[in-house]
Amino acid sequence: MIRRLKVKLTSVATWLQTAGVAKIWRSEVNEQPSVVVLSPYLTSRTADEVIAAAAGPARIYTLFKAELFATGASSIRTLRRLAEAGHELYELEDLHAKVVLVEGRFASVGSQNLTSGGTKRRELTAMFRDISAVRAVQALIEPWTEDAFHITMERIEQMEARLGPLTKLARQLNEAADLVDEALAPLRGPASPGFAARAIARQIRGKRLTKLQGVIREATLSFPKRGTVRRAGDRMTLKVKGQSLLEWYLATLEYIYLQPKHRYLCINEDRGIIGWARVNKTRITFINGGLNFEEPHEIGPYTFHIKFKALWDDAAAANLEIELAHVAMWRGLRVRAWFDSRDLEVIDTDFWPTEPAASDRFANAARWIREHHVQFAQVIVPLLTDPFKYKENLVGATAASFFGPEGTEVDVFVGNDWGVPVLVTRDV
Repeated sequence: MIRRLKVKLTSVATWLQTAGVAKIWRSEVNEQPSVVVLSPYLTSRTADEVIAAAAGPARIYTLFKAELFATGASSIRTLRRLAEAGHELYELEDLHAKVVLVEGRFASVGSQNLTSGGTKRRELTAMFRDISAVRAVQALIEPWTEDAFHITMERIEQMEARLGPLTKLARQLNEAADLVDEALAPLRGPASPGFAARAIARQIRGKRLTKLQGVIREATLSFPKRGTVRRAGDRMTLKVKGQSLLEWYLATLEYIYLQPKHRYLCINEDRGIIGWARVNKTRITFINGGLNFEEPHEIGPYTFHIKFKALWDDAAAANLEIELAHVAMWRGLRVRAWFDSRDLEVIDTDFWPTEPAASDRFANAARWIREHHVQFAQVIVPLLTDPFKYKENLVGATAASFFGPEGTEVDVFVGNDWGVPVLVTRDV
């Protein structure tokens, strides 16, 4: 029997997430003793990492059906690992809600399961730290949990013993169903131009991101320091506890020293995005998403004012936009590029002059850049990587815009392969 309750809340602070949900779960669950999870499906890594962060045994409610384990929608091996780790597992029939609850502290309600697939699909999750909202979520789910059945190790072992033939049948059924889907796909008609363009951009970005990660893994980096996005007054910062962000020790037994309040190029290895981080002793306060150089620079036979705009869109094929403005015209050439921390790849160019003469000038400049991309990079890359200091300190986006929402944890490294210190971050 499903009992239905209704709770009315007014003026409750909440926020919505479509990505990065598992990371926030780990942060909120970390070292907390009273954690309750409702997830119809559980698969390794996502479930393991989130629930392992709890200080004590978590109570986990899920579905326990042979069909789900045979098809791979849920993982019996994950349930075994969680049970062996001492967590309490319960079967809750007809469960569809996805809830992570830290009693008296945090609650999330949404569409995402604790599965690896849930981190890749179009999901939406509402999150609450308001105590009244957390208590309301708890009040709504507690009557459900009274109908739960304990998932014992004996039940897990019996399920494992019987899954072999079912898994083979499920695989054959999935393969047959895929053939049907492929046969019917042309009946959907052509994809919208926007959809096709985004799909191609994601594919291209994935290949470039793999290359960027390979370049960084080959670089000589410092030992990492763990940072957490925390609120400091009215802004978000990346805070490192008990360590200095100004002094770094490389694996080559060398030290690197950073200057306080200076901006350093910062590369997020997982997303392939770049920014310019303002570094203090224990925190990164602001991240610049763009740079504007007042002095003109010579690029081959041309002289331009240069402006950088970092592209923080995970679906874009480029991670950098370079605007080259003619010193005597309010017009310019826009270059979209990918910087992988070593090479600068020019992706495309466009320009917006109106006079024919200006149009010819910028068309010739774009052609020169494409044909002399190595010389172009020799001008641009030092401008990207050289540290600097603004006269105005409080400039740029807050740390949350680059690293993630409050509670996000990242490992911070410093490398010196670029001739100057560059920050590298990895999501935890």
